[in-house]
Amino acid sequence: MILAIVGVLLLSFVVYNVEVGLYYFQYPDQLVHYKMEIIEIISGNCDREVINADLADHQSNQCLSPLGTYYAIDVIIAAIGFVFSISAPIAALKQSGKLKISRGWSKNMARIRLVFGVSLVTIAVSDAMGLLTTEGQPLDWALVLGIPMPAFMVEVALLILGVMVIKKAVRRLTSKPKSEFVEPWQMAGAGS
Repeated sequence: MILAIVGVLLLSFVVYNVEVGLYYFQYPDQLVHYKMEIIEIISGNCDREVINADLADHQSNQCLSPLGTYYAIDVIIAAIGFVFSISAPIAALKQSGKLKISRGWSKNMARIRLVFGVSLVTIAVSDAMGLLTTEGQPLDWALVLGIPMPAFMVEVALLILGVMVIKKAVRRLTSKPKSEFVEPWQMAGAGS
């Protein structure tokens, strides 16, 4: 239940920040809302006095963005919130036995996981080889994620995550179904 609440809070935070704005500034003629940059908030680089001074001089500030601008970090946090808010009730239903998943549906989900894992590994290898940019260099992940990270760390993380997803998908695809039917001699032996 706590996981679902955290997920809803994360999702609500991102949507409110991007669409309504966490920061507002009173210009002489109007009140303007701004989206705050999550990375700058976390890093502690946002000082209210500095932001107000920049806005009073009609300058931009690295802590603020116009409303409606979704960056990769916003999408990632919103996706994590969505997954948390959905996975907690599903896990509770599965645990109580009220949610039954058919074997076919389970196999289809495993196939989707397999494609996702292969995609992650492909992105990691392609970036390491420099195939994702015209210069033949790895991507600038600071622009993609909004967090300054070395390309090597991102590639290794994508590779490890991709391999883990592939292993789980292959395990699910190759598992044998539990036998629903029991032979008469097996039932006779079960009672003794």
